[in-house]
Amino acid sequence: MSENINLGIFAHVDAGKTTLTEQFLFSAGVVRSAGNVDSGTTQTDYTEIERSRRISVRAASAQFTYKGVNINLIDTPGHMDFSSEVERTLRVIDCAVLVVSAVEGIQARTEIVWDALAARKTPTIVFINKLDRAGASFSETLDALRGFSDAMLPFTKVCGEGLPGFSISPVSGDELAENLALTSESLMDKFLSSELKGRTLLNELRGSVARRGTIPVFAGSAAMGIGTRELLDAVTELMPRASGDPNAGLAALVYKVEHDKTMGRLCHVRLFSGSLSNRDAVTVNGETAKISQIRRVTGGKRADMGTVSAGEIAALCGIGAKAGDILGDESLVPRPTNLTEPLLNVKLTTSSEDFSKLTEAVHELTEEDPLLRAFWVREKRELTLSVTGTIQLEIIESLLKTRFGLDVKFGTPSVIYRETPAQSGYGFDAYTMPKPCWAVLKFLIEPLPRGSGVEYSSIVENNKIFYRYQSQVEQAIPTALRQGPSGWEVTDLRITLVDGNHHTIHTHPLDFTVATPMAIMNGLASLGTLMLEPVLKFRLTVPEDALGKILGELVNIRAEFEMCSSRKGRCRIEGVYPVSSSADFPGFVTRATGGKGVLSAVFDGYRDCPQELCQKTEYRGISPLDRAKYILWVRKALTDPEMHL
Repeated sequence: MSENINLGIFAHVDAGKTTLTEQFLFSAGVVRSAGNVDSGTTQTDYTEIERSRRISVRAASAQFTYKGVNINLIDTPGHMDFSSEVERTLRVIDCAVLVVSAVEGIQARTEIVWDALAARKTPTIVFINKLDRAGASFSETLDALRGFSDAMLPFTKVCGEGLPGFSISPVSGDELAENLALTSESLMDKFLSSELKGRTLLNELRGSVARRGTIPVFAGSAAMGIGTRELLDAVTELMPRASGDPNAGLAALVYKVEHDKTMGRLCHVRLFSGSLSNRDAVTVNGETAKISQIRRVTGGKRADMGTVSAGEIAALCGIGAKAGDILGDESLVPRPTNLTEPLLNVKLTTSSEDFSKLTEAVHELTEEDPLLRAFWVREKRELTLSVTGTIQLEIIESLLKTRFGLDVKFGTPSVIYRETPAQSGYGFDAYTMPKPCWAVLKFLIEPLPRGSGVEYSSIVENNKIFYRYQSQVEQAIPTALRQGPSGWEVTDLRITLVDGNHHTIHTHPLDFTVATPMAIMNGLASLGTLMLEPVLKFRLTVPEDALGKILGELVNIRAEFEMCSSRKGRCRIEGVYPVSSSADFPGFVTRATGGKGVLSAVFDGYRDCPQELCQKTEYRGISPLDRAKYILWVRKALTDPEMHL
C-alpha cells in the first residue's frame, strides 16, 4: 500500500498559500509552470468567482506524488468569512504547513489557526514567505513565532531579505542536532556522544515533529519559487503518514460538497477506516445509496480511482451527503473545531415565480457550507440567511446569479445577537391537554460565564419520568434554545431537569418533545434575558501620524484595546471591538492612513451588550409562549393551510 500524507495549508489572507501550492504542484511535475493568483491561472482557485476576486473561497484539493509519496494537499481559504472550510479541513488532515508573511508578520488569523493546530496536536511546519518584499524581516517574524512556541526550529538561513537578490541556505546537520539536543536529556547524551547525525538525526526529528516537540521553520518566496522545493522535501521527509485499517469497518468524513453540472453531487471524503469501491452502498442520514464513481481531484480536474482506502482522500459521486456528514463509525472520526459563528442575518427576496428556485438554490448552498444557515418563515414566505460576513454575502449574491440564474435582492445585514438568562430560576409546564397527552416538566435554569455554552443534566429518577422520555427532553433542548424571548439563540446557561412526571396511560411518546420548549421558554420569559453581542479580536498597525484619528475612532466604536508596540514610525494596537459598530472601520482605517494601515480581525466570541443598543428580532414561526397555537402547530392541527406550506 502506498504511503499517504494528508496535508493542509493554512494562512492569513494574502500570505501566499495558494502561490505556495502552485510551487508544490510544479515541483511534483503536475503543471509545467506555477500558476499565478493575479492572472487567474492557479489550480486550486479554479472557480470563476475565485479567479475574478483573487481570493480562495472554498477548500480545494490537490493530489500528487513526490519522491514516491502520495500527497493529498488541501489549500484552505484565508478569509474569516470562510472559516467553516478551515474547520472541516482540520478534521481530515494529519499535518499542516502554516504560511506567514515576513512583511505583515503574525496576524490575527495566523493566531487563530495556530491555536487550532496546537489544540488538535497537528504536526506543523511554518513557512516564512515574501522575503523578497520590501520591509520583510526573517528574524523579527521568527521572534514573533517563538511567542507561540519555544519549539520553533529554523531549518533555513536567510541573507538580504527585503531585496530582490536575497538568498537562503540550509542550516547544517550539526546545528540542527545541537538545537534538537536542547529539548531532552536523552538527545543531549546522543549529541555529546556524536550519535545524533545522519539517519539517527532524521528519525529523531521525525518523532519530535510528530509530537510537536519541534516545529520546523522554513523560509523563502513562493512567488519566486525560492525555498519551496526545500519545504516540500521537508514535508516528505518529516511529516507523519496517514494511518487506518483498510480491512476494518467504514469511518469517513464528508468535508466538502460540490455540485457538478455533469456528475451531480461530489462528496469529498477522508477515510479513517475501511475501503470503498464503485457500486458500494453507503448509508447517509438514514438513507442508503450506491457510489456511482470515485474520483481523484486536483482543483477542477478529476480522474477515476475506482477504490479509496483508509488514509486516502477522494470524491464520491451518487450519494446524498452534505458537508460535515459522517459515513460509518463516528467514534473513529476526529471531533470538530469551531473557529467562528454566523455574525449577520440578511433577508432575501425575489420575484414570486422564482421563489421556489431560490429556496432550492439556498438549500444546495447550505449542503455545501453547514455554517450558512437558512430560515424559511412559511407564514410570511420569507427567506433569511445567517452568514459569517459581508464578503460571504457578496460571494453568495454572485453565485445565485451566475450559477443559478437568479436575480435576488439582499436586505440590509443585521447583527446576530444572543441571549442568556439574567438570573437563576425555574421553568415549568404541564402539558396535559388536549388528550391523549401527559408531560410535566420543571427545569432549574442558571446563567453561566461567557463562552460556557449550554450544559444539561437531570436529577429525576426513572419512576417519575421514564429515562426513554428523558432522552426526548435532552434531544429537544437545542430546539428549545434556538430562539429566546427576544428572538435570539440562548447560550451560556445550565439547565437541570429537577422534577416532573409522566402518565402510564396518557403519555404519548413525543409529549416531552412538545413540552420541553414550552417549559424552558416560560422560565426564560419570567427570569428575563440579557443580550450578548459578537466581538472581533483585531490587530492594527498604523503610521504614528494617523494614531490620533485611529484611537478616536476606536473609542467611538466601543473598542477595548491597548498599545502594544511602536517601531520605525508605526504603532501596533490590539484589542476587541463589537461587530455591530465596526462595519465601516476597515474603510476608516484606509482613509485615515492613506492606505498604509494594516488591519486584521477574527471572531472572538460574545460579550455583554449595553441593553439599550441591542436589537430584538421577531420570533420565526410559532413561539412556545403562544401555548395553544404552538401545541396545535407541533401536532399539525392548525386549520390555516398557510402555516404548513
